[in-house]
Formats: sequence, structure tokens, C-alpha cells
Amino acid sequence: MSGKRGKRSSFDTDEEEVPQIILNENDSAGGDYGPPKRRTCCSPLLIILMVVVVLTAVGFLVYYFVFQPDEAVKSLPTSPTSPTSPTSKTTPSPTPLSPTPVDPSSKLALENLCSDENTEGKMQSVLNLEEEIIIIEAVNFRNNNEEMAFGLYEQLLTDMDDVEVLFQMELPDWDMGLFTKFKNGQVFRDDFLNNDEMQSIVSSRKQIQNSKMWATTLSSDVPAMYPELIGPTGSPDRLLFHGITFTEPNGREKVAIFDEATKELKSENNYFTLGWFDVAATCIGEEDKYDQFRIESMRSIAEYANVFSDEIWVPASKQRTEGSDLTVSFTDFVKDWTKISNMYN
Repeated sequence: MSGKRGKRSSFDTDEEEVPQIILNENDSAGGDYGPPKRRTCCSPLLIILMVVVVLTAVGFLVYYFVFQPDEAVKSLPTSPTSPTSPTSKTTPSPTPLSPTPVDPSSKLALENLCSDENTEGKMQSVLNLEEEIIIIEAVNFRNNNEEMAFGLYEQLLTDMDDVEVLFQMELPDWDMGLFTKFKNGQVFRDDFLNNDEMQSIVSSRKQIQNSKMWATTLSSDVPAMYPELIGPTGSPDRLLFHGITFTEPNGREKVAIFDEATKELKSENNYFTLGWFDVAATCIGEEDKYDQFRIESMRSIAEYANVFSDEIWVPASKQRTEGSDLTVSFTDFVKDWTKISNMYN
């Protein structure tokens, strides 16, 4: 790296004479020509015109980069879900659940599993969904009794009709991560929450003190807009588990720009998506903390590292960073699991 140039010092020895006045032909400063005249390069009118031009250019640049930041990222494709995009197919934002009026019977059913503050509102709306529901749980065990209770609970889910355990893995900050699919809200309510034969097991699950639980639905964005991210399940070296909270007002669209820009790069390096899960409601934990969970797979660390050296990764990642609330969002590497699934294959 070349050294920095120093400022010109008042002690520099270079002699450079800059004429400041016009002398008469006899080298005097007065004479018939009157008092000395200062040399000027420009008329006042020209100076004013130049100032106006400079201010106009500065104003344009400020507007362009401050009020239209997305327009400045010319190297990235537009979001496939942007209203101005010619390939717009669908909105990336799931339809939010409208809280249903409090239903005493639904509240009673949810009290068997969910924390007391989450037995109304959105969680009651989940019970009315006709699409598949994926329950995501993260659990830490204080003792062997809690671990045994969760084992019985998991076996109960495995034995049920219209219910499937999709992922079972050990998360960095949790002893267990479990993803379970229910055919619809009615199965979740009638066959699971309101099943008298299961009440003691479900009640024991609720008593585990350190746990989280979310009700989610499978995102259709991947097959609709990013089919390149769908690949074989295979035997991945690692999984990545992401929890995302989008910033307002357009964080979801910024992350979509990242997804569009990197989909081919990921596919070329065997970095695939196993599932995106839109959070519909919280059963145990803080409501509205996360908007979406994602699980991705990588075939090898070497291929995963390749994506970071590509020129598109840095500007694309900037969009993802701006679109995610980094005080909440996270990415965990998962290396231990007993079951994984591919939601799009």
C-alpha cells in the first residue's frame, strides 16, 4: 500500500510566485494606470452559476442514495416479489392470522399445552387452519424426569395418525429441537389437545419449564420463486437453522433480494433449503418475536465456503442484514440430528 501524501507545509522551500497585481510598464504600482488591480478569474455571475450547478448535483446525489437506497444497488436483481418486477409471481409475506373471538372451548384445549398468555388470539386462529401446521419446539431439560416426560410426548406424536415428526436435532442452545407436522388445525385440536387418553402426557410436556413452541405453516415461496434452492436431502455435513425477524417496513422484501441474488450460487455449491416455516402464532414463549424459521443443508464445509468468495455475496448479504432485526434473528449450525426431512421433495 502506498504511503499517505502529506499536506503541503508552509515551510516548503519551493519558490512559486503568484502575481497578485498588474504593474504598469515602469514596474510601479501606480502611475497613469491608477491603483493596482487584483486579477480575477471569473465574473460574479459565472461564480453564482457554478454554485447553483454544484448544489443541484449534490442535492440529486443525496436524494438518490438516501431516499432511494435500493436503486443504488445495481449489481443485484430486483426482488421477485417487488410490484415493479416483471417476474412477480406472489407476495412473500404470508397472510397474517386474524385473532378470532375468544372461544372458551378452544381456550380450554390450548391450556393443556400452551402457556396461559398464549391461549387466545392468534393461537386460537391456528386451530381453524385447513392447511398443514408444523409445530416447532426447542427444549432444555433440567433433570431426567423432564427428559423422560418429553420422550413419552415424542413417542405419542410418532404413534398418531395424520401426524409426522419431521426434524429431531440437537440445537446449540437447546437439548432438543423438534418439528412436528399436523394435517390441519382440527387434527391438532381434536386428536391431540382434546384427546383424553393423552392428557397426562401433554400436561407433563407443558410442565417443562425451559422451552419454546411455535405454530408455523410451510412457505410456498421456495418452489414458486426459488426452485434452485430445492435439492436432494442426501447426507449433509451440516444443517443451518435460522430464526428471522424482518425489519419494518420492507425487511421481508430486502431479504427476498438476497434470496434471489444467491439462489444459483447456493445451488451450484450444494447449499439447499429443506424448509421455510412462517410463524403463525406462539404457543410457549414471547408472541411475535420471530417471523420465519428456515432450515438449510450443506453437503460440505468446502462448498459452503465457496459462496463467500463470490462477488455477489457481499452486496447480497448487505440486503439480508438490512432486512433482518439482528438483535433477535439468529443462525445456528447443527451437526447432530436423528431425523431430517425435505419439505419440498
